[in-house]
Amino acid sequence: MAELRSGVAWDALKVPDEEYLKVAVTRLLPAYYGAPPDEGAGTILRRMADAFVERHRDTWLRDVIKTSHSLGARDAFAALGRAVDADGAGDWARSFPEKRAEPLFRSAGNDAGVLSADFERVHSLQATYSYVQCGVDGEALGQALAKRSYLWLRTQTLLASINCERPRLDFEQAWVKQRAAVRMATEAGYQVLLLRALGLSASWQADKNTCRASLYTGLPSTRRSAPTGCIPN
Repeated sequence: MAELRSGVAWDALKVPDEEYLKVAVTRLLPAYYGAPPDEGAGTILRRMADAFVERHRDTWLRDVIKTSHSLGARDAFAALGRAVDADGAGDWARSFPEKRAEPLFRSAGNDAGVLSADFERVHSLQATYSYVQCGVDGEALGQALAKRSYLWLRTQTLLASINCERPRLDFEQAWVKQRAAVRMATEAGYQVLLLRALGLSASWQADKNTCRASLYTGLPSTRRSAPTGCIPN
């Protein structure tokens, strides 16, 4: 936060760009839309939004700060920030009540905020093993994001959907989405997300090999260790 307020050149910042999005959601946006608004936070947000468009072709932050200042916007950004903080701490009991940000953003007429709040719900469903609802909501969110340049949010949604579909026996669809997540993170230059996606890629490849051993050798030991949702290919 101190680095951001110092005005240092964006290329000189030491933390990967994605990490600053969490700071934006949990600290800067609630401050900027607070009462009274923190204009210093607004300056940082506008600079950050320009950097994400230029460096990652990601317009989410630029769009979300178009929200007009109002009591509804203040409450929406505060609720979203608390939800992200709770998710980061694994405090799902506190996280779920904060999902009220979505209707608040909808009332404020800001689709970027609505989609971000929807992702937090999908993430919470995935983390609490509500795989069926997570899969349904993740698919709907993916479709809503498909034509938007919200590349960080789109990649995150893909990764959450992958983790929901695998236990639901949709191994093939999870594999397709995993490859899409790797491609999207690479093209956007999101290094942290790329590492996460590649980690899943290694896991899927190991599962594929185990599936082949189970399905084609018929050995009891490989059938017992076969991942849920194995399919022949």
